[in-house]
Amino acid sequence: MRKTYFKPSTGYYRFLRDHEFVTRVNTVLRQHSGTGVERMEIKFRLHSWPKVAFFRALAYGKKWIVREEPYNLTSQFFNPSNGSHLQCLELMAVSLHLPSDFKGFLNLKSLSLVDVSITDEDVECMLSKCNLLEFFEISYCRMVTSIRMLHPLNRFKHLVVHICPKLQEIELNCSPTTLKYAGAVVPLIFASTSRLKNIDVVILTDQSALSYIVTGFPSTLPSLETLTLLCYEPERTIVPEGHFKFTYLRNLGLELVMCDYGIRKTDFLDYAYLLKIAPFLETLELHVVNPSSDPRVKKYHDAKYQIFRSLYEQQLSSLNHGAGIAVGFYDHLSLYSLR
Repeated sequence: MRKTYFKPSTGYYRFLRDHEFVTRVNTVLRQHSGTGVERMEIKFRLHSWPKVAFFRALAYGKKWIVREEPYNLTSQFFNPSNGSHLQCLELMAVSLHLPSDFKGFLNLKSLSLVDVSITDEDVECMLSKCNLLEFFEISYCRMVTSIRMLHPLNRFKHLVVHICPKLQEIELNCSPTTLKYAGAVVPLIFASTSRLKNIDVVILTDQSALSYIVTGFPSTLPSLETLTLLCYEPERTIVPEGHFKFTYLRNLGLELVMCDYGIRKTDFLDYAYLLKIAPFLETLELHVVNPSSDPRVKKYHDAKYQIFRSLYEQQLSSLNHGAGIAVGFYDHLSLYSLR
């Protein structure tokens, strides 16, 4: 029967559990050549690290280290021979300091850093030494102020950045296909955005979604097909009209938190402008949240919604293709399939 390990409270018993776990892992690794193993996961709250490295021939390795206080990875972890075949690496709640002779993980395709204590320089160094990298996630890394990589990442496709509170800029020499971002508005600079077709953005500071779409980062994406955006709407924003159109945009999801508390500083009917600059939309999801409990506010937004839906139906009928519109208020969501 497989033994279940749990994290003891503190002190001597915690040490025994850690020691027992590490001993068992070492024993198993010593007895196994790694032949035929393509995936391995270790999940345990560690206070020390197994002395035996992961399999030399491991094709997919997942090293998940969880601890309340950052665990300092030893230099043994970065030994080139240990990770020569590693393709996936996920680190959580650790302290990471790269050695000066770090050679990288030559076959690494996926890298996730979650709640990792790491400097800007070490982030850049890791990215520069992983030439086959396709996926990179960095979340809740409180020390990071800049994500920069001037060395070309020719195979890079997917970027996930989630709530790094001190982050001020992202600059990568790559051409991603998807982007997921949550945080304050920061400069997003890539070598090329011609392949970027899918973005999911959550802006945690007050920011007009309409202004961000029309004048911000999305407006620089010529091939954008799917956009999902959540914004806190502080007040109404009038966007100057231009000649730019989202010719390839087919799917648009907006979640708007109206922060006017019934004073009507915002008007989601302004978003009908998107129907003009994204004429080939097939799916539109619009969720409007207003913290006001005043029924008059809801009645006001309901009336605006009817106008918005009418405009959207007219556009769809002129295009003569099927599409759907989902519009939600508060906790209520209605889905309309238009054929």
